[in-house]
Amino acid sequence: MEISLKNVWELITRAIVFVLVVSIVFGIGAFIYNSYFVSPTYVAQVKFYASGMETSPTLGTSVAPQYVEFLNVNEFYEMVSKDLLADTGVDLSPKDISLMLKFSSVVEETSSFFVSVSAADPNLAYNVALSVAEKAPEQVDSFADVGVLEVIENPTLPTVSSGASSLKMGFVGLIFGFLVGCGLVVLKEFLDSSIKTPDEITQLFEIPVFGTVPDFSANSKKGGK
Repeated sequence: MEISLKNVWELITRAIVFVLVVSIVFGIGAFIYNSYFVSPTYVAQVKFYASGMETSPTLGTSVAPQYVEFLNVNEFYEMVSKDLLADTGVDLSPKDISLMLKFSSVVEETSSFFVSVSAADPNLAYNVALSVAEKAPEQVDSFADVGVLEVIENPTLPTVSSGASSLKMGFVGLIFGFLVGCGLVVLKEFLDSSIKTPDEITQLFEIPVFGTVPDFSANSKKGGK
């Protein structure tokens, strides 16, 4: 059975109530899920600059990628964990710290990169980022004979979560529900093999239709003869 765009539109308009109900259900579901089951995530960020590249014949023109590798090790996570405990009393394992940190790629045509710290608590993200800013130069200095890692942008306390708002997720759910509803209507039509009109008989079997038998079921239900 072939269904044209015109037929699809007619199917959707005939089942518009069903499509709208599915859309609203998905929209409300996405809004509730994002509001009550998804924890907001706050991100604090530190920007570093790898200086002294021109005096380093062994590391080439940019040592920033190597410095990122120096930081992305368990030893550095332990340093941050101990510094965080000493400054704030928050006890996080090196594994916890590693899951919170994300190293960006080196910014194109520069020797700078970012370290982002994500947490459900904005104060925790900020404090971990402060420890990263303090301990990262020490970690790099213990590895690199030439070159210095400098902090060029200190972290700030995040006040807005990085995730999508509940209203935005509700709107996305609404659109997704509309598409699902339309898909279900079209799928139902594809799976329905019954013949509904005389024209379908002519189209399928290439035989003319000379007449139809009226449906008397409505009168019989009312007691008609």
